[in-house]
Amino acid sequence: MDGKYTRLKLKMLLLVVLGTLIAGGVGIFLLEVVVDGVLQDPFARFFLWAATTLFGQSPEGAAELYQRYIRNNKQEILTLGTMLLMLIAFYLAMGRFTRWLDDIRSATRRLVEAQAEPVELPRELAPIQEDLNAIQRQLRAREAAARESEQRKGDLVAFLAHDLKTPLSIVSGSAELLEEDALSPAQRERVDAILRSAGRIRDYMEQLRALTAAGGPAEVGGRATAELSALAEGWAAAGRGLCAPRGLRFSLDCPASRPCTLFRSELDRAVLNLLDNAARFTPAGGAVRLSAYVEEAVLTVAVEDSGPGFSPEALARAGLTRADIDAVAVTYAPGLIGALLVGVNFAKAAAYGLGVPLIPVHHVRGHIAANYITHPELEPPFVCLCVSGGNTMLVDVRDYTDMAILGATRDDAAGECFDKVARVLGIGYPGGAPMDALAQGGDDRRYELPRAHVADAPLDMSFSGLKTAVLNLAHNAAQKGETLDLPGLAASFAAAVSDTLVPRTMEAARRTGYGKVAVAGGVAANSRIRADLERACRASGHRLYLPALSLCGDNGAMIGCQAYYEYQAGRRGDLALNAYATRSIEQG
Repeated sequence: MDGKYTRLKLKMLLLVVLGTLIAGGVGIFLLEVVVDGVLQDPFARFFLWAATTLFGQSPEGAAELYQRYIRNNKQEILTLGTMLLMLIAFYLAMGRFTRWLDDIRSATRRLVEAQAEPVELPRELAPIQEDLNAIQRQLRAREAAARESEQRKGDLVAFLAHDLKTPLSIVSGSAELLEEDALSPAQRERVDAILRSAGRIRDYMEQLRALTAAGGPAEVGGRATAELSALAEGWAAAGRGLCAPRGLRFSLDCPASRPCTLFRSELDRAVLNLLDNAARFTPAGGAVRLSAYVEEAVLTVAVEDSGPGFSPEALARAGLTRADIDAVAVTYAPGLIGALLVGVNFAKAAAYGLGVPLIPVHHVRGHIAANYITHPELEPPFVCLCVSGGNTMLVDVRDYTDMAILGATRDDAAGECFDKVARVLGIGYPGGAPMDALAQGGDDRRYELPRAHVADAPLDMSFSGLKTAVLNLAHNAAQKGETLDLPGLAASFAAAVSDTLVPRTMEAARRTGYGKVAVAGGVAANSRIRADLERACRASGHRLYLPALSLCGDNGAMIGCQAYYEYQAGRRGDLALNAYATRSIEQG
C-alpha cells in the first residue's frame, strides 16, 4: 500500500526540502551580505538614520544600540530570522497540501452527489484517484443491481397480483352463489366471512399494484371513515373462522359508537395478525376475546386470549418473577413484516403492562450476539460473517452497538440458496440441515460449480449464478432422465458457497487487523463452512469464534443478549415503534 503513494511522498519531501533550503539561503544572505558583507555599511547607516531621525536618538546612542543589538547578536538574529523564514516556507508548503485535500474533498462530494464523470486529481494523488473511481464504479454497480432487484420484485408482485385475480374471482363468485341458497345463520356467517376475506385480499392486491407502480415507498390505503361496529363484526367473523377449527371460544365486545376516521387497511392487517397469533398459541378449550371502542377520540382495539403469556412456570424455571423483568426486547427488523408486526405489538403490550422499557433489536445484531453467549470472553472489535436465509454480509463490529457493513451479497443470500436448491432437489425445506447432512458422504469435486467475483468490490458476494447453475443442472438431468449424484452435488454446492465466503472473510479480517473473526446466522451451523474457517484462521493466526449450534438459528436468547447492550447504550422504543421488512444493521 505504501508504494502506491511514492510520488506523493516524494513531492511532499521536495517541498519541505526546498522550503528549508530557501529559508537557510535567505538567512545566510542576510548574515553574509547585510550584516557582515557588502551591504553592511548601507545597513548600518540606515539603522543610525532611523534611530536618530525617527526615534530621536543621539548619534552616539544610535551607534551604541547598533553595536549592542546588531553586531553583538549576529548569531541570535540569524537563528531567529532563519526560523521565521522556515515557518513561512512551511506555511507556503502547507498551502499545497491543503489544495490537495480540497481536491480530495471535492472529488468525494462528487461521489456523494452521484455525478457521472470520473474523478480527476493531480498526478501526485493518482492512487487516491484510482480508489475513488473504483468506489464510484462500485456504487454505480450497486445502484444498478438494486434497481434491477426492485424491478424484478415489482414484476413478480404485478404478476402475482394479476394471476391471483382468477382464483379469487372463482372463490368470490362461488360464495355469492351460495348466498342465494337457503342457509342457516351459521352457514350464512361463514359465507359472509369468505366474501369479506376475499375483499381484503382484493384490497391487498390493489395496494401491492399501487406500490409497484409507484416504484418506491408510495402511500397506500389512506384514511377512510368507517363505522367501528361494522369493522369489528368483520374482524369477529375472521376471528371465529380462526378459532372454531381449533376448539376455541370467541367473543366480541364492541359498544355502539360513532363513525371514526382511520387507516383501515393497515388496521385490518394488524388486527388479523393479532387474531391469528392468539388462535395459534391458545390451547384447545381456551378463549379469544376481541374488544374495540373509542374513548376521548382515541380508538383502542385489543385482542386477549387464555394462552400462556408470561408463563409462571417459565419464570419459575428462570428463578424470576414478573417484578424481576427490567425490559422487554423485540425483533423489529428485518424479516417477514407480518410476523414482525405481531411480535412488535405483543412486545409493546407486554412492556406497557409491566411498566418497563421496550428495547428494539435488529435481527442480524441478535445473531452476532449469540457469540457473546457461547464465548463470554469475546469483546469488540472483530469481524463477523453474518450468513443466513435473509442476509449475507461481512460486518465490522466496532462496538456492541456500532457496526458497519464491509461487504455483502449483491443478490441472493447464501441461506436462501441452500433452501431453494434443497427444495428443487426434493430433500426438504428449509434446506440448510438436509443439505449439510447429505453432503457428508459426497465428493465436493463431483460437479464444477461457479464462484462469482464482483468487479471492484473484493468483499462483496454473489450467489444467484451458483443457484442458477445448480437448478439448471437438476432440470437438465430431469429432462434427460439422468440420475444426479445428490451427495456429490450437495458437497460441491457447499464447497462453492464456502469458497465464496471464507476468502472474503479472511480478507476483511486482514484489512481490519483485529485478529478476531466471528460467524453468525443459521448458515453458521454448516459443517463445511465451519471447518474451512477453522483451517483459514489457524493458517492466518486469527482467533475464530463460532456460536453453539443451538444458537445459530433464530432464538430468543440472542435477541435478549443484544438487547442488554442496546439497553446499556440507552436505546429505547415506545408505542410508536414500527416493524421493518428491510433495515441496515448500521441503523440498529
